[in-house]
Amino acid sequence: MGLGIIESEIDNVWAALDWAIAQKRSDDLRQALETLFIFHATGRHEEGVNLFSRIIEGLRTDKPTGTQGIVFALATTYYSYFIFNLGFHKRSQKLRGEGLAVLDQLNARYDKAIASSMSNYSGYFPDNIEAEYALFLENLALFEERGQIAPMGTAHTVLARLAQQSRSLSEGMAHSQKAVEIARDIQSKQMEAIALVGMGFGAAQSGNYVDALDYGTQANQVWAQVYSWPLPPLVALLTNLNVTMGAFNEAAERLGNAAAISRQLGNRRLLAAQLHDLGWVTWLWHKDFDEAAPLLNEALVLRRQIDDKGGMAATLSTLAWIMSRSEQFTSATQLLQESLGLRNEIGDFLEVTNVFNRLAYVALSEGNLAQTQSYLEQALRSASQQDYSIFLGESLISLGLLKHKAGELDQAVELLTAGFNYHTNPMAINMDLKSIAESTLNEMKSALPPAQFTAAEAQGKSLDVKDYVSKYLDEHR
Repeated sequence: MGLGIIESEIDNVWAALDWAIAQKRSDDLRQALETLFIFHATGRHEEGVNLFSRIIEGLRTDKPTGTQGIVFALATTYYSYFIFNLGFHKRSQKLRGEGLAVLDQLNARYDKAIASSMSNYSGYFPDNIEAEYALFLENLALFEERGQIAPMGTAHTVLARLAQQSRSLSEGMAHSQKAVEIARDIQSKQMEAIALVGMGFGAAQSGNYVDALDYGTQANQVWAQVYSWPLPPLVALLTNLNVTMGAFNEAAERLGNAAAISRQLGNRRLLAAQLHDLGWVTWLWHKDFDEAAPLLNEALVLRRQIDDKGGMAATLSTLAWIMSRSEQFTSATQLLQESLGLRNEIGDFLEVTNVFNRLAYVALSEGNLAQTQSYLEQALRSASQQDYSIFLGESLISLGLLKHKAGELDQAVELLTAGFNYHTNPMAINMDLKSIAESTLNEMKSALPPAQFTAAEAQGKSLDVKDYVSKYLDEHR
């Protein structure tokens, strides 16, 4: 069954599925699951949750066995993907693990490989990246053994992203290049575009923005040959590149066009994400609260409507940031506390560090140095528990700003420099905070004797960040 047929015959497809579930036609469902997953993964996440939850409930038994058990496990794994994309990260990880475990028990090796690939393909971030990487090496070997070319490309795409996170950019780029080659061999435009996006992120993380933009442009051209709606990670790549390179007008135009398409299609999830990003880009561009806030507020309303808790938390945090920069400190703190509650609820502890960073900045802006230090201690503790996440760089920068406010200029220079150097990905930082920190650093460079500034800067560049954080937390227990 092709994706176009599903689109045009959706009412009949649902009726047939309801009948198959009621009759427990496990063989028929097993044949249809992968195509149904791909169809809904293009942005129809709410419908995906509805569909796969119905299959799960229709086939649930105390002890899954046979084909029915395999279909139940596959549906559980696919369901985990959709709830992950609606922000339920902790629950998603639990259900994905349970689904794959059942497939293990039933010795459904190929089904497990396909399900794990599909449920990771477009953005799933596991707790144990190395274990996930090992799983996908096994998947790749199985697909190669069976001569399954398209799944091999999918495996390389996932391995590329995992390698970029935990191993090396060069290893990630090699997997992305292989995925591009496979996609072109089998003429899969979707796979080719996604793999090119992976190469774009890899190039961007190494600071090679020209190549990153070239890969993104190629991906955009390939994707547009087949699809009328925007590819979210591609929009994110090109937007981040535009912002990093100061091309705010291009970023705003792209996001505005993408949002118009999503609004026309009635895709609230994508529309909310694009309005959120457009609000942030607008703020970075014009620093005008009255221009940026309506976009973020509309995104927040949409995310509340679809109960996208992760999205709600992100928009609350961004809205709070521009409120704090507009001296609306009480409202900013309230929004950040709501965001923190949502992050803890869904188990997105990586982002908890970021929320504490934002709370620290609000307190610092109000001149409450003791509260700033308290929030930063919580941010640093959270970062250390998440194996020193990317947001640790912002924690160090905020701590440097605190030291500056307290008049401890040598430490301020050291920590701001360490914070800038911590990021392996130049795009993985709040650009507004970076601008504030750079201005503060330049101010101190003018105020301090050159030798003193240079010595403090050298200390920051060579700082053992993990050792510093460990000692800092020991001192502030």
